[in-house]
Amino acid sequence: LLSVAVVLGQWIVCGLAGYSLSKLFERRVGRKILLVFLATSMIPTTVTIAASYLCLQRVGIASNMLGVIIPMTCSASNILLFKSNFDGISDDIVNAARIDGAGEMAVFTKIMMPLCKPIFATIGLLTFGSGWGEFFWSNIILRDRSQFTVPMVLKILFGTSGASVNYPM
Repeated sequence: LLSVAVVLGQWIVCGLAGYSLSKLFERRVGRKILLVFLATSMIPTTVTIAASYLCLQRVGIASNMLGVIIPMTCSASNILLFKSNFDGISDDIVNAARIDGAGEMAVFTKIMMPLCKPIFATIGLLTFGSGWGEFFWSNIILRDRSQFTVPMVLKILFGTSGASVNYPM
């Protein structure tokens, strides 16, 4: 559930952000916003843990699955991947759709998304893998054992020493 929700969130949030940076903003404004996104990706996650936890606690989702999913739905590197892919698509296609009366959401969903299936698949696979293996943030947020992720359950089952398996030589 966690991995699927994170993938869908990444597709929506990062896809729309990449599309807007590529096709909606002027080049100068888009570059400045992109630099801000990239600057935030240079900050280590451990530095922002306390502030993120306090924000989630104020909103009231610091002890459930939403508190794990929402912070993982945006990634500066995935926004950059989407933007780079959308930059490769000609503006003539987008302008033709706008002339035909399509709004921005129609352009995004009916034209850009089908043209960008490979990047959606790539980001989906990468995000699914990172969501499936998520331990650090979910260990901080989740308290109810019924909501534990697979890595958290494995940690409980095998402890800190790991499994003692005797492999035949």
